[in-house]
Amino acid sequence: MNYSRILFLLLFFVTFISNGQKNKPSGLLCELLPHPELSVITNKKPDFGWIVNSDINGDYQTAYQIQVATAPALLKANKVDLWDSGKILSEKSINVRYEGKGIEPNQSYWWRVRNWNKSDIKSSWSETQQFNTGDFDTSSSWPGESDWVEIIDSKGEKFWTFEDREPTIFHGNKPVRTHQKDDVIFYDFGKDAFAYLKLNITWNPDFGTSDSLDISVGEKVIGDSIDRAPGGSIVYENYRLPLKKGTNDYTLEIPRFVPEYPHSQVMPIQKPEVIPFRYCEIKTKPNLKINSINQKALYVLFDEDASSFSSSNEKLNEIYEMSKYSTIANTFNGDYANSNRERMMYEADCYIQQMDHYSIDRKFATARYSMKNLIHHASWPTEWIMHSVFMSWADYLYSVLPV
Repeated sequence: MNYSRILFLLLFFVTFISNGQKNKPSGLLCELLPHPELSVITNKKPDFGWIVNSDINGDYQTAYQIQVATAPALLKANKVDLWDSGKILSEKSINVRYEGKGIEPNQSYWWRVRNWNKSDIKSSWSETQQFNTGDFDTSSSWPGESDWVEIIDSKGEKFWTFEDREPTIFHGNKPVRTHQKDDVIFYDFGKDAFAYLKLNITWNPDFGTSDSLDISVGEKVIGDSIDRAPGGSIVYENYRLPLKKGTNDYTLEIPRFVPEYPHSQVMPIQKPEVIPFRYCEIKTKPNLKINSINQKALYVLFDEDASSFSSSNEKLNEIYEMSKYSTIANTFNGDYANSNRERMMYEADCYIQQMDHYSIDRKFATARYSMKNLIHHASWPTEWIMHSVFMSWADYLYSVLPV
């Protein structure tokens, strides 16, 4: 028996399997959404996309195969009931149109993809991705208009999300610095964000069963105190939080934003109102303990590790981090509606934010929705609408033009 030949074949097989797993497609997109399971799509024939991976220099995709089913178990068992594209000879890996059986509204579906490289070596299947459909026949006032809809997640819990655009998610941030002077506790959450406050408080008063807590939030400080007259549109607000005896969870309810401009955007009634703040001050009371406090920041899902920058100049590093975070922090409404004062989009501002977003993460849907929205809801400066041309061209270069 030729043991060396057997060993060679065994090593070849293990290496082949390992490379197939390592080089399988990743970064799946459905209608440009990296997390379509958290949104709904209204396209009866959605577009798919993926990242082609290889550890071979100069390698590329020569073919792909897509499978779509009504349940993930069907894909695992290779019993596809909606669409099996078979091996398609193509280098295309973005905006690949669904060509299977008709899909139904208000349903969930699952898909996966594999590809072949320049040597006709087949990869393993990608991870399975879920996507949800919405109402295909909803009337809208302009093409691409997106509504808020309620769906059920994998845990069976209901939550509100968007049609055809990135969902916004609340991210909990704990204080990075706390300072107490007399009866006032100062909290610094490290970063400004459109957010609200969640607290857990124990209160056992000597007498009485009701009272309230004085809470301030703001964006600017003087020393270890919030600036109560920051000027301009910099935020400072003071609220009263009703207290209950014992240990309880609290949500600081922020008054609803009242729009003053024609295209100002408001939060849906189904979600808590948010306001931009980094700092918080609480005037404590006897027999009261703040067990936990969280800044619940609202913005689209974001991959912190998708991009990075480092130099010998610390100021440049800080500018990069500030710009990177600011791009994400202003997506609280699932588009590029910057500033709390107006909460409306401006074409020139959105174009800058669009290019920033492309540079720091592999995301396209937020920019595309903002672009479509602005075409039908142009801002008031006459010359700003011209930037919609730049936004459309950038969208084409980054998300349509083949790589």
